[in-house]
Amino acid sequence: MKKSVLLFLSLTACLCACAELDKEILLNEAKLIGVIKKADTSDNDMVTACQNLGWCGTRTAVAPLAALLSSDKAHLRHAARYGLEMIPDPAVETALCEAAGRLSGPALVGVLQSMGNRGNAQSVAVLKSRMDDADQSVAAAAVQALGKLATPAAMDALKAKLGVSADVAAAYLNGAGKLACTDADRAVSCYADLRDTASAASPAVRAAALRGAVVTGGKKGLAVWQEAIAASDKATVDAALRTVLDAPAGAKATKIFAAALAKNPSVQVRLATVLGLRGDKAAVPALSALAKGKKAATPASSLAAASALAALNDPSALPPLLALAKHPEGVIAGAAKNAIMGFAGKAADDAVLKMMADSDAATRLDGIDMAMRRRMTVAVPALVKISADSDSKTLDAAVSGLGDLGSDKEIPALLEVIKKNPQSETAVRALASLCTRYARPRAGKTVIHSAAYGSFENDLVKDVTANVQKLVDVGSITIQASGRLCKWDGFSEDPAPGKPKTLRMVYTFDGVEKSVQVRENDSVHLSGVTLLPVAMIPIQEAYDRAAGAEKLAIFKVLTALGNDQALAVARAASRQTADAALREAAIRALADWQTPDALEDTASFAQNAPSDRLKILSL
Repeated sequence: MKKSVLLFLSLTACLCACAELDKEILLNEAKLIGVIKKADTSDNDMVTACQNLGWCGTRTAVAPLAALLSSDKAHLRHAARYGLEMIPDPAVETALCEAAGRLSGPALVGVLQSMGNRGNAQSVAVLKSRMDDADQSVAAAAVQALGKLATPAAMDALKAKLGVSADVAAAYLNGAGKLACTDADRAVSCYADLRDTASAASPAVRAAALRGAVVTGGKKGLAVWQEAIAASDKATVDAALRTVLDAPAGAKATKIFAAALAKNPSVQVRLATVLGLRGDKAAVPALSALAKGKKAATPASSLAAASALAALNDPSALPPLLALAKHPEGVIAGAAKNAIMGFAGKAADDAVLKMMADSDAATRLDGIDMAMRRRMTVAVPALVKISADSDSKTLDAAVSGLGDLGSDKEIPALLEVIKKNPQSETAVRALASLCTRYARPRAGKTVIHSAAYGSFENDLVKDVTANVQKLVDVGSITIQASGRLCKWDGFSEDPAPGKPKTLRMVYTFDGVEKSVQVRENDSVHLSGVTLLPVAMIPIQEAYDRAAGAEKLAIFKVLTALGNDQALAVARAASRQTADAALREAAIRALADWQTPDALEDTASFAQNAPSDRLKILSL
């Protein structure tokens, strides 16, 4: 143990000493140069010294770093170049040019790359002389470096060989991009050189040159774009379309782009799409004309234009979209509907309402579907009107929509549908769905008779009756089955470690005894649920007035609530004998009741139900 402590202290002292040494020489040029020149310096320290000299080095550090450019270790050469590239002294260019004259292979490639990174015109002559080097990697490095320099002499050297190599064209493109920031006219000229047929530029470089010419060239660039969008080869057209998104913002450019819609039918769909993405409303007149079918090559062209208008959120998109929504081709009709769906604002809502009022049943059905997907509460009056529609599919869709979007004001309309067609399961589900939005927790007196938590199978249980009653007394209506019930001090206790646990309770709510069992971490709600009077009263009144199939349908709505009000209705229906169908439905409802509240009723029916079938069901 003693030896371990001594070893730990020794290592700590060494690390501290190293840290102090590193801190001492971190930005000390003389000491860093000493580290480089020292014969027994480790490679790691050598690399660190080279990097730090890049931050603090002067002309004095150039020669020691340049000496490492011929090292047989690549990582030392890279570190030396890193340091040299960061020293702001002309002596670095001289050292790099001298090294380029005596090195070869990977070492020379690295030096040429550093020349490009430094960006000094003094390097152009050396780089130009290496463009035709027998070593292809050296020649490629020289070409890339000239593109990085982008001086007049460097660009002239590259231009002279544009027809020879695609690598030269790529470097020339990089140089043109750099010039675009300082000399736009010169950059435009370079882009024209790349697009020349004599150039060896790859299709990707030609496309980039087209983009550069349009983005940088102003009025002349737009003329270049007009020529490109009408080209016969796909690559040029693709580049022109992409350039629409990259071109500087402005109504003038957008109008020129949009004018090509009528002149170039083959690109109408794609051009309309990118104009929508460009987001400039200067394209609206041309897009509107195309959306209405003027000079549209195909219905898909009109659809693309209308969709672009929708992307621009322009109301002029809606009339053509409404027309296309009736197109016989399902793909076009569906896309038009989706475009309307993505349209924001009152104008789109009005368009959907117009569809819902159409004389064609299929269009009305589509309008209802869109109203539902848009969650249009303003469509509720139209849904009420359609709930009396002669077309069964449309009627069912409207009724279902009222269940999703309606309020208590629509309850009479749904009751009327049930009255006319008591067999409509759609109407029953819709009214029950609407009612769930008017169900609220009901306050009442809760008394906990017994509560136990733990693993009953293993007899590892703790009585938590008192603690649960305390929670109820302070206003909690939701009890979670967890170890926190075992203690009242806020801490947790596990009565059955590693075992599945449950909470079993017997309690009364407003004098009605209830029992419940929930698994660990699940919760139980100790409140009642009541349907607000605005919903309960009209349904109860309709139930009391109804008879036969209508009464049975409304009974299904009430019992679907599963609350105390529904339980009272079901019990009353199960005791009456005037309507056998209603009584059977009530017994079935009580037998399927989701809580134990109906257990006594079903136990009674197991003996007294009017048929053996219902007795078995009650059991």
